Amino acid sequence: MDNQQQQENTELFRHLFVAVGQTVMRILERTDQGMTPLQAVALMTVYTHPGKTMTQLASEMGIANAQLTRLIAGMERLDLVARQHNPDNRREVQVMRTAHGDTVAEQNMRDVEQVMDVQLAKLSGTERDELSKHLHAIIATLAKVGIVEQPRDGQ
Repeated sequence: MDNQQQQENTELFRHLFVAVGQTVMRILERTDQGMTPLQAVALMTVYTHPGKTMTQLASEMGIANAQLTRLIAGMERLDLVARQHNPDNRREVQVMRTAHGDTVAEQNMRDVEQVMDVQLAKLSGTERDELSKHLHAIIATLAKVGIVEQPRDGQ
């Protein structure tokens, strides 16, 4: 791939990421569950990958450990997550799901899905089929290079 094509792909990826991120954050702001956008991101990360260490979570989210500590403490007060020591290495603290956090995460996903369903209903059946085909190909390609994880069946 030449440099111009690589730059174009990077720009398209940036545009898609920003647009999807902004859309999801706007939807979640309407639900007013007392969470900041960063807490919503952390909640979804813990929901999809429970048991990550504080260090792993901070790295994935691109924030400092101290900032994550404050963020998780606030989420614990809301009963969205729980911290526990790794039984095999007591120095490691893992961030775990809670029943209430699962309920909030699942509601957030339903809220996003409902809005997206309304928007995508504006497409014809053929256009939705094409979109689905392309999204599967994009996810498979991004998974191949380690940007996303390939969804398990049923997700």
